[in-house]
Amino acid sequence: MAVLTRGARRVLAVIEAQIGDESSVAISQLDFVFTHRVNHRTVARALPLLTALGLIEIEAGRQRIRVFRLSRRWCAVSEADARAVLARAKANGRSASTPERY
Repeated sequence: MAVLTRGARRVLAVIEAQIGDESSVAISQLDFVFTHRVNHRTVARALPLLTALGLIEIEAGRQRIRVFRLSRRWCAVSEADARAVLARAKANGRSASTPERY
């Protein structure tokens, strides 16, 4: 079952790559945009989806930097819950089937 949008998969891949063997990573909005070439709208739409699905945890860092941790809460999310989260995300933003521009 593919629930994540392409943008959410891309943001998650950046977070996973940056965490590596560590427990968390601090990434700013500018890092996403300029270092990883993920536009701010994609990040803004992906983070609530990734959090709601229990894939990541986010806490505020200093000076508008967010600290990301991978989460195991996704184990408790049912398929129906995941589909509902995606439906809400689609209703709040652009359709997941619309191609993104980078």
